[in-house]
Order: sequence, then C-alpha cells, then structure tokens
Amino acid sequence: MVSEEVKGMFPHELVRHGQEGLIVDMEKSFSENKILLAHAPTGLGKTASALAVALQQAVEKNKMVFFLTNRHTQHKIAVDTVKLINSKNGLNISVVDLIGKRWMCSQEIANLFGSDFNEFCRSVVEKGECDFYNNLRTKSGLTVEGKAKVGELRRLGPLNSEDITSFGKANSMCGYELAIAMAKKAKVIIGDYYYLFNPFVQTTLFNKLDISREDVIVVVDEGHNLPTRMMDMMSNSLSSFMIKSAVMEARKFGYKGLLFWLQELNRVLNEMAKFSKGENELLVGKFQFMMAVGKFVDYDELINQIELAADEVRKKQRKSFLGGIGSFLEAWQGGDEGFARIISEQNGKFGPQLSLHYSCLDPSLVTRDIFSKVDAGVIMSVTLKPVFMYKELLGIGSGMGKEYPSPFPPENRLSLVIPETTTKFTMRSDAMYQKMANICSDICKYVPGNVALFFPSYYLRDQVGEFFKSDKKLFWEKKNLGKEEKEEFLSK
Repeated sequence: MVSEEVKGMFPHELVRHGQEGLIVDMEKSFSENKILLAHAPTGLGKTASALAVALQQAVEKNKMVFFLTNRHTQHKIAVDTVKLINSKNGLNISVVDLIGKRWMCSQEIANLFGSDFNEFCRSVVEKGECDFYNNLRTKSGLTVEGKAKVGELRRLGPLNSEDITSFGKANSMCGYELAIAMAKKAKVIIGDYYYLFNPFVQTTLFNKLDISREDVIVVVDEGHNLPTRMMDMMSNSLSSFMIKSAVMEARKFGYKGLLFWLQELNRVLNEMAKFSKGENELLVGKFQFMMAVGKFVDYDELINQIELAADEVRKKQRKSFLGGIGSFLEAWQGGDEGFARIISEQNGKFGPQLSLHYSCLDPSLVTRDIFSKVDAGVIMSVTLKPVFMYKELLGIGSGMGKEYPSPFPPENRLSLVIPETTTKFTMRSDAMYQKMANICSDICKYVPGNVALFFPSYYLRDQVGEFFKSDKKLFWEKKNLGKEEKEEFLSK
C-alpha cells in the first residue's frame, strides 16, 4: 500500500493501475537508503511516482532531490510535475531547472562548445570582464540588485531553464548564476547527469550549494543512457584532423615554435598506425605513445607550451584546436584500469583520418562511488533490461532491481510484421523502397489521427520518402537539431 505521506505528495487524484507497485518499491528502497533500478514501461507514470516519493523522503530527512535526465523535453515535464504537486497539495516546494552553463549564458558565444566555452567563461569572469556576472555577483556574494532579482524569480514559482535564461538576459545578468543562486534554497534540482556524475561540475556545484553527496536523493531518468554518457565523458581522442587544424592555428597566430612539434606529433600517429591487412584499428600502449613523443620534446613541456598558446588563441578567437590537443595529452597520462588505448583509421569528410583514442570501458569508475555515497535513489527507464546488468555496470552495491509490466492491456497494442519487406542491405532497391512507402502510405490513410514513422537511419528514411504519398501534412526531422529547433519541431 502507498503510504499516506506519499499520497500527500502525489500530483494526481488517483494512482494508476500498476503504478502502485512502483511507488511502494521506491518507498521501501528510499527508506532503506538503497538504489532502485526500475525497468518501467511507458505510461506507468515514472516521473510523478519518483518525484512524489523522493520529495516525501527529502522533506522527512532534510535532503535535496536531484532529478537528472539527458532529455531536454523531460526537464519541462519534471518542472510541471512539481507545479502540480504544489497546486494539488497546497505546498510551496522550490525547484530549479539547470541545463549546461553554455546554454544559459547571456554572452554572444556562437560556435563555442566544451572546453573552449569553459575556458572563455573562466577567463572573462576572473578578469572582471563579464558584465552579466558582475551585475549579479561580487567576490563577497550577490549584489543588492542581484538579491532583488533572485527574490523576484523565487516568487514566480517553478520555472524552466529557458524562463530563467530569458529573465537573465532581460536584466543583464548571468542566467546560470541566477539559477545557482536560486538553487541554494531549492528542494529539487532538475539537470543533466553531469551535475552529479562529472567530478569537476559536481564539486563546483556542491561547493556553491554547500552540500555533500550524502545530502542528495537522486532520480536518474532514461537511466539506460547513463553508462554510455559516463564512458563518453571520461574518454578523449586525438585525430590527424585536429593536428592539421592546430598547425593552421599556430601559423595564423605566429606560434612557429609549435609547428615542428605538431608535425612530429602527426608523424608519431602515422608510425603507430601499422594495421594488419583488412584491419583498421590497433591496441597501443600508454608509454609507447609517450616515449615516441619524448624523442622530440619533453612530454610535460609539450603540454605546457600548447596550453599556454591555446590560452592566448582563445583571447583572440575564443576557441582553439591547440586546446583540444593539450586536453588529450593530459588525459592520456591517466590510468589503464577500465580504459582501452586504440589507434584507428576511418574515412572522414576529407579522406582517411587517423585517431588515437583513450576510451573508457567502465562507467563504474565514476558511478560506483557516487551511488555508494548518496542517501538513496532510483534509476528508471523503459529499456533498463536486464536490470542486473545495469546494477553491475554502474557498480551499485546496495541496490534492488525490478521489472514492471505495462499498464496498458495487451489488446490495445497492435504489432504487425510485414515479411515481404526488409531493410537488409543486400535487399535494398527502389522496388523495396516503393513497397515500404506504399505500406506506410496505407497506414497513414487508415489511421484517423497523427502518425509517426521511424526509420533505422536518415538515409533509409529519405529513400522510402521519395515514394511516400499522404494527404496529411508532413514533418521531416533533420539531423543535429538544436534544443530550440527540437522544441519548435515537436510543437508543430
């Protein structure tokens, strides 16, 4: 049975069929300071369940809820759920929606990403050159005007990150720092995985909020993505394209002393790429690369000189390929446990390209310690199966895994297989694309409402699309849509 305390936090009048089991398991797991891994199908009400239980526990234990998701659209759903909880139960739970600092920045920062943006932000703030930051903060804390604007934002209730960012720009203040100031008194923080699982981002945020990991109840949404995100976060690579771009950068800004070292670095990549016939990748050793570099320059000296040059380049054009090379050389010195070092060759836009990878294979190197320190949590997804695999993959010691059935009756789901069609590469042809398009056209004709058609790739979608016909208005998703473009596409 769902406890009365959780019912007092639940945003809806009734608990759905099948949802009660999920809520009861969350209550048990949270009260025992464990991590629940929940494979829960679409429609079960995961967000409402998790926030209701997490908030009840957070209020009782005086903790803070971190609702983490890698989907931008899920941020709004989480904010709206807290609004419903407040409205239905007469509460005033404060929530802050955080996205990456770059996306909340009030500066003109087109084409600045990753380390280039971070270095730019750090530099202008330290030199006192960011008026948006200066209008909000001084070294001793918030300005008088800053305190007034933070109070104004709090009175507006739960807001999306876009609302906070727009408010910051309208008042010539840093949107990210406004959100951080609000977060100090928030009960719920909605953000990306990095706010808890990236060591640097976590340390910075926790220091500003004056909290520790033990103060956190974590809800990880779309949890099947967490292992891959963590491995990507801890991986780094160096490519021949990066070196070529860095050479052009060094020439442009007069760093002639670096040219020889960069050309030698490219030579090292070429000499390491001794692939067997029919193969395009090879395991390499940590010291194999470092010793090869050491033949023409001291390894630490190379890092130091490249990073000094990158800092100067960023002052002039904000971004630097040299900085990317310095970051890789630094990362390469890391440990071997849980990592693979591989050199590979792939066909790129400008021909064959060599890449040296320092690739993380074990996400638990980061996640194990965090899940052992937080007060409690839930990792949930519609595709978290088998749950025991994710438990091991993320290094969760004190945890329980559970699979939940779909809340919808089987007769409501129609699954059809068309044996006459296939996406097998050797069977692809205009005739096959025509057959697929005809079937898709018929489905759209007989379904009275809207229809979404999904394909394994954009290429296959476009081939079938050449033959597709429908009286309904068509929307075609494009590659690499930005956050705002996705929002516009979905709303249409």
